[in-house]
Amino acid sequence: MTVPDGVFEYCSPAAETVFGYTAADFLKRPGILKEIVHPSSRQYIEREHGRLLTGLAAAVWEYRIIDAEGKERWILQTNAVEHDEFGRVKALEGCCTDITQRREAALAQQRLEMELQQAHKLEALGTLAGGIAHDFNNILEAIMGYTDLAAMDLPDDHPVQEFLEQVRLAGHRAAGMVREILTFSRRGDMGKTPVRLDDVVGEAMKLIQPSLPASITVQVDLPDDLPPVIADSNQIHQIIMNLCTNAGHAMEDNGGTLTVALTQVRLPAGHPDLTDDMEPGSYLELVVADSGGGIDPAIQARIFEPFFTTKPQGKGTGMGLAMVYGIVLDHEGNVLVDSQPGQGTRFRILLPVSVAQDETVATNDGRSGNSSGRVLFVDDEEMLVRLVERILGSLGYAVEAHTDPREALAVFKRDPGAFDILVTDLTMPVMSGKALAAEVLTLRPDLPVIICTGYSREATADTAQSLGIYAFAQKPLTMQQLGKLIDKALDAARQPRDN
Repeated sequence: MTVPDGVFEYCSPAAETVFGYTAADFLKRPGILKEIVHPSSRQYIEREHGRLLTGLAAAVWEYRIIDAEGKERWILQTNAVEHDEFGRVKALEGCCTDITQRREAALAQQRLEMELQQAHKLEALGTLAGGIAHDFNNILEAIMGYTDLAAMDLPDDHPVQEFLEQVRLAGHRAAGMVREILTFSRRGDMGKTPVRLDDVVGEAMKLIQPSLPASITVQVDLPDDLPPVIADSNQIHQIIMNLCTNAGHAMEDNGGTLTVALTQVRLPAGHPDLTDDMEPGSYLELVVADSGGGIDPAIQARIFEPFFTTKPQGKGTGMGLAMVYGIVLDHEGNVLVDSQPGQGTRFRILLPVSVAQDETVATNDGRSGNSSGRVLFVDDEEMLVRLVERILGSLGYAVEAHTDPREALAVFKRDPGAFDILVTDLTMPVMSGKALAAEVLTLRPDLPVIICTGYSREATADTAQSLGIYAFAQKPLTMQQLGKLIDKALDAARQPRDN
C-alpha cells in the first residue's frame, strides 16, 4: 500500500478469508481498510497511519473490523516499510491475520481467571465468616440467654423489663447481621442447609422495595415463628427477586399492591397441591401476588417454558419463571399460579419443612409442655454451660453440663442409661460434636442428639441423617427455642416405644 494515498498495489487472494472482501475490492477502493475498521479502533488506526510518514508506526497492529457480512473480527497486522532514495517512507507492506478466535479465547481465559480469583476471595471470606459466626454466636447466645434469665427474675411490670427487651432486640439484630454475612459468603455454594424463609424473604424485600415505583404499595407478612426448610438460600433469594420483579412490571403503568406472605400449611395425601414427587406433610407456602392486569388463560400453560416471554425486547429473557420452576422442583416443592385477566396474579411456592425441625404448635412459653428428662450438655464456652444449666433447669430438665467433651464422654460411659438426650456444640478444640455424638451413639443408638453450631456447611438434614442425630440447631438459640427443640426430640424418641 502506497503512502500517504493508501492505494493498494497488491493484495493476496487470502484477503477474502480474513476480511470478507476480495482482493479486487481492496485494489479498486483506496482507503477501504480505514472504512471497515470498527469505530472503537478508528482513532488507533488513524494515529498509526499518521505515524507511518515519520517512521514511528508500530510494527504490529491489533484492531477490530466489521467484515463484509457485518460481523466483528479482530485483526493482527504485522508491518514493514519501504523507503525511497531520500529515506522517506513510500509504501507499507502488511500481513494480516484473523485472530478473532484467539482473542475470544484469551478473553474467556481472562474471565475464568477473574471468576477463579473471585471464588478464592469468597472462599476465604466464607472461612473467615464461619470463624467469626461461631465465636460471635456463642457470645450472642450468652447475652440473649442471660437477658431472658434476668427478665424471669423480675416482675413483668418492673421498669428494667423495658431495658432488657431492648438488649434482646439488639441481640436478635446482631444475629441477623451474622446471618447476612454468612449468606453473602456462601454465594455460589449450592449446598442446602436449614433456612429460615422469613429471613431470606425479608432480605430480598429490602432490595426490591426501593426499585418499585411509588405507585405500588407493598404488603409483607412474615411470621417469625415458622420452622425452617432445607434449601439453598441464594436460590430462594432468586425466586423472590424474579417473582417480585415480574409483579412490579405487571403494575408499573397503573400501580397497585404487591403482597408477599409466608404461612405454614399441612397437605394430606391426595391433596391437589401435591405433585407425584411430593410427600404429604408440613410445608411453608410463599405467596407473591399482584393486582396487575393478570395473565391471559391462553398462555398460562407456557409461562414456565424457557425463553417464553410476553415482555418487549430488552424487558425480559423468558428465563425468570423457568428458573423459578426448576429451583422449586429441585427443592421437592411445587409452584402454582392463579390469574385472571384484570384480576391480578398470585403465585404460590410450596417448600417442605425440614422433618427434623418441623415443630408443633407451641404453648405460650414456646414449649410443647412435656419438659422433663435428663440432659447431657457439652460446650467449651464456660458461660454458655452455666447459662444452659440454669435455663434448662428452669424448664424442668435435670442437666449435667461439661466444658470438656472427653469428660462428658467418660461420664456417659460410666452409665449410658443415665441420660435421655445429648446436646453438644459442634466445634470444640479437644473433640468435635460429631466425634462425641458418634461415640455416644455407639453405646446408645436410640439416644436423641442435637448438635448446636454457629456456622457449618455440614449442618444439613442429610448430614444429620447420615450421622444418626436428631437435628442441627443454629446458634444463637433463645431459651424458648432450645427448650422447644429438646421437647420435640424427646417426644420423637418416645414415640416408637409408645407404639
